[in-house]
Amino acid sequence: MQILGHQRILELLPRLRSQTFLFSGPEGVGRRTVAGWFARGLNCPQGFPPCGRCASCRLELHPDYLEIAPERETRTGRKARVPQIRLEQIAPREGSEEQSLLDWIATYPRFKTKVAVIDGAHWLGEPAANALLKVLEEPPAFARLILVAPSREQVLPTLVSRSLEVTFSPLPEALLQTLTADPEVLAFAQGSVGKVRWALEHPAEFGKLSSR
Repeated sequence: MQILGHQRILELLPRLRSQTFLFSGPEGVGRRTVAGWFARGLNCPQGFPPCGRCASCRLELHPDYLEIAPERETRTGRKARVPQIRLEQIAPREGSEEQSLLDWIATYPRFKTKVAVIDGAHWLGEPAANALLKVLEEPPAFARLILVAPSREQVLPTLVSRSLEVTFSPLPEALLQTLTADPEVLAFAQGSVGKVRWALEHPAEFGKLSSR
């Protein structure tokens, strides 16, 4: 797997023994990509860097990898006023067929390590955050949890205090120039590889946005 930038973080993560991390930083700089890389490396037979080819490196439908993200629609299908991670996504609810984090993390991994990514940890509702706190206080030895958020200040202090923060910064323009030399795209990206890729994959939409 090739990760653009964040070399210091890639070298540091395999040596850390913490079970809970907070990946903080601006949108699109690579927090989720590095989380996936970390999950692969923890389970890949060759370790770090992960090969990216074996069964344990394929995160699609991976039994030991779980992503939880805020829901942007209400139960009636309407657009939510604000995104939110619901309690049912973290803790089991009677009568619900949805698999919760607590259900998932209670079983042993099929490979070596279970990795759960809480994407948008700043959107955890209070009941969901309290349920997650119980996991963070005593996570199973075979589990790692990664909270993804813009900053530590936007996450509940009780969750931050039980997490090791890994701070992601915007990428240098010189690195983004390996993807494009378009000055308008680079100015729009402001150090975000995600924004560069979006602009390149959606030229018509970006053209409207930049008033070309």
